Amino acid sequence: MGIGNALQSTLVAIVANGNKFDRAVANGLRNFIPTIGGAFGLIKSGAIIANLLEFRLSHLPFMAPGILQNLISSTYSLEKLGLEREEMDIVHDTYVAGI
Repeated sequence: MGIGNALQSTLVAIVANGNKFDRAVANGLRNFIPTIGGAFGLIKSGAIIANLLEFRLSHLPFMAPGILQNLISSTYSLEKLGLEREEMDIVHDTYVAGI
């Protein structure tokens, strides 16, 4: 459903098989479905990564609640948190597992 609807062949199929008066609505729906699919996909992937970070990192001794919250909200905060190299590797591995 996702990327397949963004391809040109779906537009051709809609124009060829649709009623002339329904083309604008059908074309709008064709553009809407990938957009809403991307939004839901982003929500799902964000929830998976946030839950995995919480599950795997919350019990570690170097992981304070504020640090964990920063990592869940943004990956760009990692360099600014003052973690050791080994600790950063653990966080990176967790992000990779989530992705």
